[in-house]
Amino acid sequence: HGDFPTPPPPPLCFGVASAALAASSALPGDVAGDASEPFPGRAMAVEIFERSVGAVEFPAEAAADPSCVNGLFGAGGRTLGDDVLALDVLARPLVPPAAASVVLSRVLSSWGAIEACSCTDQNGCEGGDGSDAADVILAGVASDRQKLRLMLQQALPRIAEESDPAGSDWGTSFDYAVPELRAAFARAVSSSSSSPSNRGASSAAAGEEVAMGGSVVVDDTVRLLFRVLFQPTGGLPGVAFPLSLFGELRGHNAHCRSLAARCAVARLRDMFAFDPRRAWRVADSVWPTISWDDAEESLLEDVVAMLRSWLLAAKRAPSAAPAPVVEAPGRDAKAEAKLAVVRLLAKLPLHRLSNTEHLLGPPVPAHVLALLAQRGVERDSQRISALEAENERLRSDVSRLQAELRRA
Repeated sequence: HGDFPTPPPPPLCFGVASAALAASSALPGDVAGDASEPFPGRAMAVEIFERSVGAVEFPAEAAADPSCVNGLFGAGGRTLGDDVLALDVLARPLVPPAAASVVLSRVLSSWGAIEACSCTDQNGCEGGDGSDAADVILAGVASDRQKLRLMLQQALPRIAEESDPAGSDWGTSFDYAVPELRAAFARAVSSSSSSPSNRGASSAAAGEEVAMGGSVVVDDTVRLLFRVLFQPTGGLPGVAFPLSLFGELRGHNAHCRSLAARCAVARLRDMFAFDPRRAWRVADSVWPTISWDDAEESLLEDVVAMLRSWLLAAKRAPSAAPAPVVEAPGRDAKAEAKLAVVRLLAKLPLHRLSNTEHLLGPPVPAHVLALLAQRGVERDSQRISALEAENERLRSDVSRLQAELRRA
């Protein structure tokens, strides 16, 4: 069937692929008739699945068939073995992401449901709230269970490149960000906010404990899940992840980096309302990880307005000022806040603002405008130097052509 010009349609194709998988575990020669080589049933099953599910009009509906999610991929409690496909198959080019998301979600749900129930039974409890399901899936990513981690790694480049996906029956790379993975990521970064000292705290307070990592172990699994989930979920709303993770998005598309900047500003603004000094400290740490060049002008205006409000708050109350970087006699809270604002503003592309005189006026220190003017002069000088170098190159090319013409 794998060599046929037209692949078998679902659900027949899933049954044929399952038969090929079962045959692949047979002894060499039992199926193929050649005792020198084993029957290539697994490769045939992958090809049949990929070609068949990619050829149907509604791939998500086809993939939801039990003969696919249960029979081929083991959802519902089947043990992974020679007769179950690994999940990395879902990242193959001809597999529609819409179909991949259905299979992935069903398989992960079955892991969580079955193993969380087993843990509940062993503990002698009835019912259970499924709180262990996220742990099961998180462990599955970390251990590359059924090649789940490999599948996410293979899908990640497409997710990083896709800026504005258009909906279709085929699906987009964002479909790989299934809710079960989001729950696993939320569990991975929730260790601080679930500690006894934070129980009963507000969501803003809980978020602050993990703002820059806290007791959360930001390992390769957390980084991978964050990169897969951030843009498809619209910035992981409601999940208090470490802001240091924004640095992982530098290789993603400009739309994703702009979204990261918006999320960072929103988190910092909420943070300042809860603990101003922590907001100043976290802003200093996270600022270099944000790609401010990709931020829209309106967002840059919001950032400047936020820093102005922080500066005004520091003038009114010393407790709203940043902690001093170094102890300096005579330096008050207002002076410390001004220094912090200048540090943060210096890292922004302020030349893109259309109304700098108003936005950077008092209470912003006056030398910020002077710094902006100096940068403008430096940019103009660089452009002039580049133009002069290009002009010199063109003159050299003209001289060379004239010499060649004279020799001819």
